[in-house]
Amino acid sequence: MSEYNTFGIICKTQAQADYIYSVVKDIQPEIQLLNSESTTFSNGIIITTAHMSKGLEFDQVLIPFCSNKNYKNEIDKHMLYVACTRAMHILKVTYTKNDSVFLDKVIESYSN
Repeated sequence: MSEYNTFGIICKTQAQADYIYSVVKDIQPEIQLLNSESTTFSNGIIITTAHMSKGLEFDQVLIPFCSNKNYKNEIDKHMLYVACTRAMHILKVTYTKNDSVFLDKVIESYSN
């Protein structure tokens, strides 16, 4: 994880977070899923939702599925903003086909 201690994978929905966790938990056994049933979490790799990440900060953040299909309305725009602003040092996004129309606007408003 380099010189950073925390890495957040922040999804739009709990279903997406659960899916990613199910795919990587055997490869990365120290990975943690933060959901409404979680009582604690520690440094390392955390998978969660934008809603659950409110108030948290991570050294690095990855936002998967950042496409027009996934982030398409004003509520989604707000959740994308929350997810992007959890990154203290590094922010990465992934998407298929077209990135969300909100991505540039969210990053621009966060930069100002």
